[in-house]
Amino acid sequence: PVSLALLGLMTGGVALAEQSPYYVGGALGVTHVSNIYRTSSATPRNNDNVTTATLLAGLDQRFGRQRLFGDVSLRNNRYAKNKSLGNDSYALNAGLDWETVNRLSGQLSLSSNRNLAQFNPGAGAPEITKKNIEQTDQLRASVRYGLASLLSLEGSLTHRRREYSAREYDAYDFKQDTASLGLSYRPREALTLGIAARIPERYVPEASD
Repeated sequence: PVSLALLGLMTGGVALAEQSPYYVGGALGVTHVSNIYRTSSATPRNNDNVTTATLLAGLDQRFGRQRLFGDVSLRNNRYAKNKSLGNDSYALNAGLDWETVNRLSGQLSLSSNRNLAQFNPGAGAPEITKKNIEQTDQLRASVRYGLASLLSLEGSLTHRRREYSAREYDAYDFKQDTASLGLSYRPREALTLGIAARIPERYVPEASD
């Protein structure tokens, strides 16, 4: 019954988006997690039920040659037994597609996500059982110049960062800047071929005392 109710709510949001450049909505769900801390089978597992209330909003608006778009979801997560893990999370994606009367076009985009990090992901990561919030942000700007009807030159700059609230994960915090320049060929509407050179520069903050 919960799954059917959520499906009906989301379908209504899609129908509204076809008639308007924006939409709003909400959802309520309950998830059963059989092994929250992702421990081995030899360790007693910690099962729980997570109740999530979500608010949704989005925009997709064209004006002239430009297009403004974005969507955001705000989530309140509550655990029945492990109450200390309760958290507020969100996901945001927004941007602007732009185009001139000549051959120039591009995009500015922003994404930001905040959520409870996965416990014990492996690969030497610290094993913890306390709340650990993961924050990931990205800002990207790209410019495209049409060399011919099917061929274009594209350059982009991207800044990305990730941070964790738990001190045990300080070594996994990072900031990264990437520059890219390449050629793309689009023989069909749904097919794009390309080659590009990327130069990443990664900064890892020093561990705090």
